[in-house]
Amino acid sequence: MKRTVCLLLLLCLLPLGALAEEEEFIDEEIADEAEETLELGGEDDMGLDEEDDYMAYWVEYDYKELTVGNPTPLTGKFFTGLWGGTTSDNDVQELLHSYNLVKWDPDLGHIRFDHHVVSGAVITDDAKGNRTYYLALQEDLKYSDETPITAWDYAFSLLLQIDPVIAELEGVPMDTPWLKGIDEYLAQEIVDEEHPRVLSGLRVLSDYNMTFTIKAEALPYFYELARLALKPYPISVIAPDTEVKDDGNGVYFSRPLEAEQLRKTILDPQ
Repeated sequence: MKRTVCLLLLLCLLPLGALAEEEEFIDEEIADEAEETLELGGEDDMGLDEEDDYMAYWVEYDYKELTVGNPTPLTGKFFTGLWGGTTSDNDVQELLHSYNLVKWDPDLGHIRFDHHVVSGAVITDDAKGNRTYYLALQEDLKYSDETPITAWDYAFSLLLQIDPVIAELEGVPMDTPWLKGIDEYLAQEIVDEEHPRVLSGLRVLSDYNMTFTIKAEALPYFYELARLALKPYPISVIAPDTEVKDDGNGVYFSRPLEAEQLRKTILDPQ
């Protein structure tokens, strides 16, 4: 039985040598130990004789490149999931876009703030049971072109993804029924740039301080922090003629988003 088990383990190792594309060599010491362990001598009960050559392989790999085998095809939806996509597209999104406010912690078994992004948080409940998250952001976050990332980028990200213009572009806007003021925001018609829609549940207090307010009726919820999963997107690239503002009542766009502009900055494959 001992010989059988050892032999099976050795045979499991042999294909590794055939699969390796990098440097591969035979470790004579390991081979000698393997042969001694198997106690090969003459014909044995597995049909192996002493003339068979058994060698153990030690394989070294060069990890300068990473190859990921994934049978799910890519569709090119590398910005958000608003226009669909596959799990492979989601993997690319995770490589391209970073600095989510929250992250899943496998050691703790729940979602928490990403401390590389959020430097501090204060949570308060008002008399009606609405819950407000006061977030302070790290001040050294940057895009790949060294442009600083601020609370305005996170506000733009949310306003962009919930905007009805996404549906006009055949996407599915982000659903945030838990956010205070969202119903009024989506129901309000834009009269002109002097009377914009204002989202009261999201506030930008300064470049690195912002608040989210969750409706009382949306509480309690075990994955509550998952609602704050938000990545920053650069308004200067996606909607360069637009600003996000906050006059004290909530965030809003300085001018309505234009479908044709977003069709070029988001959906143009080039």
